[in-house]
Amino acid sequence: MRFLAAKMFFSGLVCLLLSNNSGWSQSTFLTIRHIEVSGNVKTKKFVILQELDFKEGDSIRFEDLSAVMLKNNGRLESLNLFTKSNINIKNWDSTHNFIDIYITVQENWYIYPYPILELADRNFNVWRKEFNYSIDRLNYGIGLKHINLTGRNDALSLKLHGGYTSKYEFVYEYPNVFKRWGLSANVLYATNKEFGYISKDNILNFYKYEGEKPIFTQLKARIGIQNRSSIYIFQKFSLGFTMAKIGEAFDIQLNPNYFAPNQKKLSILDVEYIIKADKTTYPLYPTNGIRGEFVFKHEGFSDEVQTTALSMSLETFAPLMKNLFLSNGLHFKFNAQSKPIPYYLYKGIGYSKYSILGYQLYVMEAKDFVVLNNALTYKVLNFDHRFKNWMPRQFKTFNLKSFVKFGFDVGYANDPYFGEINPLSNNVQYGYGPGVDFILYNIATISVSYGINKLGQKAWYFEALMSF
Repeated sequence: MRFLAAKMFFSGLVCLLLSNNSGWSQSTFLTIRHIEVSGNVKTKKFVILQELDFKEGDSIRFEDLSAVMLKNNGRLESLNLFTKSNINIKNWDSTHNFIDIYITVQENWYIYPYPILELADRNFNVWRKEFNYSIDRLNYGIGLKHINLTGRNDALSLKLHGGYTSKYEFVYEYPNVFKRWGLSANVLYATNKEFGYISKDNILNFYKYEGEKPIFTQLKARIGIQNRSSIYIFQKFSLGFTMAKIGEAFDIQLNPNYFAPNQKKLSILDVEYIIKADKTTYPLYPTNGIRGEFVFKHEGFSDEVQTTALSMSLETFAPLMKNLFLSNGLHFKFNAQSKPIPYYLYKGIGYSKYSILGYQLYVMEAKDFVVLNNALTYKVLNFDHRFKNWMPRQFKTFNLKSFVKFGFDVGYANDPYFGEINPLSNNVQYGYGPGVDFILYNIATISVSYGINKLGQKAWYFEALMSF
């Protein structure tokens, strides 16, 4: 309701000024004299100001004022730093066409020490369907997340857990080292007594070792430098190192190309370049605008292991009428490698963010792939509730957004190496169905969907994500 109320306020203000001052016209330009920020106890002011597409001294057309304020408020609420933000106009000088802008924010809870209880599988649906909610496939331990360590929107993450995977992980993102330049670093060490060694019938097959020692070990490290040339464009260049090893108990003939041919160990360097452009009104759950991503990644520098991949995503979001929105996304990956790619590096549809509705239980490894995601979305709720004094300051104002949707996805995975044992690959697949999404405190998204795929299979799917 807050978003709607803000929109009504700006629209009413425009109408009032037009009716009471014959000197105003919709082509009048208003100059921003001053921008004031309050409520940012931890967050540095410049972090907030650099997210805005206007600054002191800029001029905004009178007729665009409402849309500009609402769009920038949506960007602030997508930062994960604030549970609530408001942009208001004060001290409107109609004689000289000056305005002052006041931004108020309610900061998020930044430090999250938490117990870890997470799934080892790709998603909740695989754990439910394939492994019948087995507790052996859970990870447990402790973690620490600080999403604003120095007040500069820098994020620190530490994890220590056992269970299905024994893992030690460190991640640090510092986006504001110097002006719009930043640094990042992460290290991961993990061991398992089970690992997915091949897919058959597009189902990931696992090898389980009953001995005391782990059967699979990974060490990954990455450092990067990043830049935001504008509020809409993000670039990152990084160097990575990966070491992975399989124990002697595993028969490499089960998949002789898991690493380099007939090898049980892999050590490679990689370089990666990412550029993202995001011009959406509410990046956490866009309903208007466009965003894109381009990724270049080269892994390995030997004759045995060497891959070069280009990935690209383009998504558009458009309002069709009040509270009704259409989204379309195109995602594809092209691998320039002519030799067989090690299975360990061979990913496609069903991993990470690339998926087709109704196929959450399947994987489609691919040398190249394309996915089209389409959805018609209707906003049913945007609700604020002010809790009593017993709530922590950061959670006093609870915000809940809800959307119902209908999705239709299409995809194709080109698999020249394992396609014979994976019938969903090398064929066009599609899925469709309704769903509902909930967004809590502008940081957590809960999705429930009902998917129907090309095979005629129907099922409910559940997903929960944190935006940081």
